[in-house]
Amino acid sequence: MLFLAMDTSSKAGSVAIFDGGELLESLPIGSQSSLNRPSTSNFSSDVAELLKRTGREIGELRTIAVTVGPGSFTGLRVGVVAAKTLGFALKDCQVIGVNTLMAIAASVIENSDHQSVCTVMDAQRGQLFAAQFEAGEPWAPTMSADVKIIEKTDLDPFADGNPITGPGLSKIKELEGMNATPEDQWNCTAEKVGRVAIPRIASGSFDDQWSLKPIYYRASTAEENRLKQK
Repeated sequence: MLFLAMDTSSKAGSVAIFDGGELLESLPIGSQSSLNRPSTSNFSSDVAELLKRTGREIGELRTIAVTVGPGSFTGLRVGVVAAKTLGFALKDCQVIGVNTLMAIAASVIENSDHQSVCTVMDAQRGQLFAAQFEAGEPWAPTMSADVKIIEKTDLDPFADGNPITGPGLSKIKELEGMNATPEDQWNCTAEKVGRVAIPRIASGSFDDQWSLKPIYYRASTAEENRLKQK
């Protein structure tokens, strides 16, 4: 079964195409455009290039997996809208929303001896989105609790000695003494999103296309300022 995976949680977004459990091809978003950022125009040309390289047709897609958060407000919104639009346009095509932190954590657990990991992303304002994950079924780690927003200075006690991974580590000036994973494991990619989606596809655990939406975990600065003015 052919399916598309997308990560638009950051500026370095990507798309990938799978056939069952096999990755056929992946591309950074914007590789077919002069605009190197997640956008609907880039998305369509990148998907067209993926299909061209793999010799497949868009009508063969049966599932679209996309990051729903945490991450860039604009990137997540663009990605989810693009996934839903394509899903509606194609016959018998399902959608799956993937937690960004889970995709990163799953990759670390599957490619190391770690049985647990703390994953972090930049939440701006000196804070981090953070969550703890425990090994479970292949590419399906268990989130110990909901995603939390913590101060950067609270990361070490929050991790409680567990390995720490994720792009939020790039915002930490002093990593010495922290149990940080190698930097090449920090970022989310469409391939990681697709790997997490595979067991969900196998179990038929899809999301409702009408109700799927980004999960921002906090209000934007503009929204918070607007609320303060009320």
